[in-house]
Amino acid sequence: MDIEKTINEIEQILGMNVSHKRESYSLVNNYQEAEQVIKSCILHINNISADDYVENKNYSKCFDYMINTNGLGLALFGDYGTGKTDFIKVILNYLFYVKYKKIIFFIDTKRINDEIYEKIIMKQSALICLDDVGSENDYKITNKYIPAIIDHIYSTKCILYLTSNKSRTQFEQLYGKPVVDRILGICQVIEFEGESFRTKNKKKKLV
Repeated sequence: MDIEKTINEIEQILGMNVSHKRESYSLVNNYQEAEQVIKSCILHINNISADDYVENKNYSKCFDYMINTNGLGLALFGDYGTGKTDFIKVILNYLFYVKYKKIIFFIDTKRINDEIYEKIIMKQSALICLDDVGSENDYKITNKYIPAIIDHIYSTKCILYLTSNKSRTQFEQLYGKPVVDRILGICQVIEFEGESFRTKNKKKKLV
C-alpha cells in the first residue's frame, strides 16, 4: 500500500493539508553565504547600516532556517525596529525569488479587509507574510481575520511568515492558545532583541 500516495489523494479530495507536510527550501548553502547575502541586502535597506549588522545578532539566529526551512514558516517576535520586517520583506524575498522564482505575499495586518481576506483563503500553496500582527487595533481583524487566516494556512500547504512587536506572552493573551499552537506547529519561532535601528540611527545623527 502506497500510504503517501493515498494521503495525497485524500488531501486533494478534502482540499486540506491532512499530513501538514510543506515544501522545504534551501535558500543558502552555509553560514558564510547567509551572512554575505544579508550584508549585501542591508545596503538596500534605508534604516540599517553595515555597522548595525555587526552590532546586532538577530539575523545570525536565522542562518539555520535559511540553510533548510524544514517545511516550516518563520515567526519573528520582538520590539519594534529590530529588523523583523526587513528580514522577511527584503532578504527572504530576494532569496526565494533568485533561487525559486517565488515571492512572499506580504500583508500589512492593519489593512486586512474582506477583499484581502478572500484573496488569502483562495491560496493553497503560497508564501504568506502577516506583518506587524498585534498592531491592528481592530476587533474584527483581531478576532475574525487573523485566527481564520492562520487556520487556513495551517490547513493548506501555504507557508506562514509572521512578525509581531508583541512578546509571545502578549501575543497569546491577544489571540488565544489555539492560534499560538497552530503557529508553533507550522513556524520556527525566533525572538529579535535590541534597540530599534531607527532610534539608534537617529541618535547617531544627533551626535
